[in-house]
Amino acid sequence: MDVIVLAGGSSAEREISLKSGAAASAALRSRGHTVTVWDPAEVDLTNTAIAPHQLVFIALHGTFGEDGQLQRLLEQRKIRYTGSNAFASELAFQKVRTKRLLKEHGLPTPEWIVHAPDQSALHETETALTWPVVVKPNAQGSSVGISIVYHPDEFAAGVEEALCYDSVVLIENYIAGTEWTVSVFEDVALPPIRIQPGERFYDYEAKYHSPATTYEVVTTEDEVSSSLKTAALQACRLIGTAGLARVDLMLDETGQPWILEVNTLPGLTERSLAPKAAAAIGWSYEDLCERICDCAIGGEPQTDPTT
Repeated sequence: MDVIVLAGGSSAEREISLKSGAAASAALRSRGHTVTVWDPAEVDLTNTAIAPHQLVFIALHGTFGEDGQLQRLLEQRKIRYTGSNAFASELAFQKVRTKRLLKEHGLPTPEWIVHAPDQSALHETETALTWPVVVKPNAQGSSVGISIVYHPDEFAAGVEEALCYDSVVLIENYIAGTEWTVSVFEDVALPPIRIQPGERFYDYEAKYHSPATTYEVVTTEDEVSSSLKTAALQACRLIGTAGLARVDLMLDETGQPWILEVNTLPGLTERSLAPKAAAAIGWSYEDLCERICDCAIGGEPQTDPTT
């Protein structure tokens, strides 16, 4: 294959995207493919020629990568690319839209409210939710801008942090329990991974830098594993993901899984979780990257999964 890997970009997740792109590029080259790496922060994709036989491998995260903008551009140019289509990408990137869709279809997601800058969020939060709450930007990934707020005195700081990344802030009930993630490839749920972030919750630092964070890949087929996989598959089918996706969940003390969000372009770094899950079923990192390419979406515009 002749592959163009897109990595970097200008989002808050640029650092992780560059690492994902470098790892994926090396893996594809090791399998004999021709690979060129482009950074959208430096290359104007609207005017740069891409040959019909070339495949775009998207290793971008965050804005203009995971939010549907890039996918729509590639569809308009009839260019084949990896990952979910523009509609599914845009839907999953906006947490509020995802949660509304999950709730409409009876899938469990923590109760929430939406805070815009002109609203009195503290009063509304105390009326609709219970402490602690999770405050996060509506449209960001990699736990950027997220806070767990345990007391009203900490609330303003949490909202201010989230507003640094988005004008719309999601405030949801905190689910006490264990944190999990389930990667989904096409219509197959890979082994769930339990995340243990040590002293901190699973924020950006814990994800990508902290040596205290540990992971447990669960390959046994028990009731917990089954419930997590089922919830992840239901969420991905509802949104219409393609290729590799990842669903983040909390498992409460009763064993009930709660869907937090769906990621349509999971990280592919040495610390990322989707490659760990793939390895547990015998897929090497190189296998995973080739499989992502093999099920790439054609350049034609796709159907809106919400209609």
